[in-house]
Amino acid sequence: MNHSARRVDVSVFLGDRGPFLFQLDTGASMQACIDDDLARELGLEVVGSALNSDGRTTRRVEHVALESLRLGDAVFRDVTALVDDYSMVPTSSGEPLDGLLGFTLFEELLLTIDYPRERLVLRRGVLDRRAEGVVPFDDDGGIPTVRLMIGPRRLPFGIDTGMDSTIRLYDSDVGDLARGGDAPVVGLERSVY
Repeated sequence: MNHSARRVDVSVFLGDRGPFLFQLDTGASMQACIDDDLARELGLEVVGSALNSDGRTTRRVEHVALESLRLGDAVFRDVTALVDDYSMVPTSSGEPLDGLLGFTLFEELLLTIDYPRERLVLRRGVLDRRAEGVVPFDDDGGIPTVRLMIGPRRLPFGIDTGMDSTIRLYDSDVGDLARGGDAPVVGLERSVY
């Protein structure tokens, strides 16, 4: 993996074609997304549609079925991928992005994102939620969410490797913090759409 610019870029094979540049996006609640140009190039058949949100805007987009998706030695079968334009999403290398891998793709595996060694580790097993160094999380609609203390408040934070910010704070909590004087506004963010 490459993670400069705070993004986790990986090489993916779709069937026997590739490698393609995908990003691991733990804030994406679907299995995968594929760029519309690549979906057309591969001749992927549209099998339905679903709502897609970038955190600000929600729209209906088509989805396709990927027979197989290979990441390293791990092969995922019958993957559902939303089809959209990902040309505006920045990558670590500056190359065009071919798609995203969502958190739910890994729901039956232990996923370790090893930033210092620039690698993803996928394995089977169960973590002991009480073990040292393990931070338990909730699955909030397919997005890993932890609770952190800000002042006297314990708030949910979505962990999103696809965002430039370190953690995502939900809009409803921002208002509460601002009213309590604990969270001054220091900047604004714009969605990719």
